[in-house]
Amino acid sequence: MPASERRKGPAAAGDTPAVLLDRLDDVVSRLVESFESVRRKAEATEDAYRKLTDALRQSRLDPLDARDLESRVEGLAEENRRLAAVIEEARKRADRIRRRLVVVEDEL
Repeated sequence: MPASERRKGPAAAGDTPAVLLDRLDDVVSRLVESFESVRRKAEATEDAYRKLTDALRQSRLDPLDARDLESRVEGLAEENRRLAAVIEEARKRADRIRRRLVVVEDEL
């Protein structure tokens, strides 16, 4: 029986065994496809987990020390802000020196 003629939903009293078997075959096929999809996703998740745990192990960081990591990140962010301020001050000084050089060159 073509797929377009197959009914969906509960079996009717008048369904022939062939129709019922076709419907059962469809249901089983969908279940197998769904199972395979879930299995592939689970394998990908397990692979990603292994990679993350390997990276964490190689970094020699304690995964239970999240507070220390957060504190370290905050410290690095503060250091970056401080260094950005130092760089900005250096740019301003370089600009003042450049302007002074222009004035000196004009006087010569």
